[in-house]
Amino acid sequence: MSDEDAQDSLVLDELYRLISKSNVVELRGCTPKYRLPESLTSISISHEYDEPFSMANLPQNLKQLKIGASFDQPIDAASLPKTLKTLRFGNVQSDELAIDLLPRSLKSFNAESLPPNLEVLDFINPWSAPDTGKVKLPSSLRTVIFPPLAWLPSVVSLSNLTSLIVGQATSFEYGMLDLSTLPASLTELCVLTPIMLQSSMPTSIKQLNIIKTRHDINETFYDRSRYQIERIAVDAISMELLDGLKIKKLICIFFPLFDIPGERSYLRKIPIGVETLQIGNYSKTISHRYPIPPTIIFDYEFMVAKFGEIPNTVEEVVITNYSDQRKPFNLDSLPPTVRSLTIPLKAIQVGKKGFPKTIYNLCIVTLSMNKNKLFLRKLDDDHYLLFGQTHELNTGIININNIDKFFSNLLECLQDDI
Repeated sequence: MSDEDAQDSLVLDELYRLISKSNVVELRGCTPKYRLPESLTSISISHEYDEPFSMANLPQNLKQLKIGASFDQPIDAASLPKTLKTLRFGNVQSDELAIDLLPRSLKSFNAESLPPNLEVLDFINPWSAPDTGKVKLPSSLRTVIFPPLAWLPSVVSLSNLTSLIVGQATSFEYGMLDLSTLPASLTELCVLTPIMLQSSMPTSIKQLNIIKTRHDINETFYDRSRYQIERIAVDAISMELLDGLKIKKLICIFFPLFDIPGERSYLRKIPIGVETLQIGNYSKTISHRYPIPPTIIFDYEFMVAKFGEIPNTVEEVVITNYSDQRKPFNLDSLPPTVRSLTIPLKAIQVGKKGFPKTIYNLCIVTLSMNKNKLFLRKLDDDHYLLFGQTHELNTGIININNIDKFFSNLLECLQDDI
């Protein structure tokens, strides 16, 4: 052992000794060259590591092991901890691994051959997946992510499948998915590529993404009274109606992501009964022909300024991003029901009515990554307590008549931080 290796060993020995006496259970980017603390239950080996190592160095209570992409060494499967539930390789050949020797506790694994108790199968590179005829899918599978098109008939035949994600990583552009073949156990279906949907959706579905699919909504949900959907993502400008579906959260996404000069995007009709609404892609010019139900709770990502109106039921408004530099957010547009407002400093504009006295809590975001915030909390009708910390100030009391001037001065002082 060289002097450098000896020094590294001493440093790691001390680090691992400290870890073993702490409540640390997860270690990322580590090297298995030395004995690892028994307290660890999750280990991620560095992407650069490509040396043989003894499985005896792994903690015997290990539940998750991720090996980096550079690793290309034989693995003694029989020596893996018997408690292991997740095993992920960056680069390993199936003939280097004796699958029948893997721990029977294993529930998540990615390689060509599959252990009998596998619950999660993720196709990181579907184009290099083996012929489906060469691999038998275990009936224990619950989640399948990005399967190749050729694998789909085998995947939908799994009786315990609860989650299926069909992604852009596969060539489904000219494919078709027959919804009637999906198992009754399926609760989540996410389709991220423009395939055709045929037949009716299983009534077991709770979470659904059909933003890019081609479908007939009346065929997809033939008997709408039988569905209780927790979350559904759809194309925001589609004219199809979702009335009659029980939906907790509706996500509307606009495509394309950019504005086309002279064109305006109209938000689809939001059905009565939806509890939460999330709107995506705020850079577009958005209008709506239909009123938004007043009972809607807006998701924190909803950009209310694009609509120029906020329902009178809203009590908290959180604006995490405001891209229109030419037109700040006018506080006059807030309904009197709003009690709490979070907003970037660069977006604030006090209107002709002055600062709304109905706001009890104001959070001003002064850094793009929300790392620096100032807070105003109402003391009485005329005064607000300022607290938080910037390079210029940290606390004070402000008269409501001076708030507009305070915002302007703060904007000038913190020009580099906004």
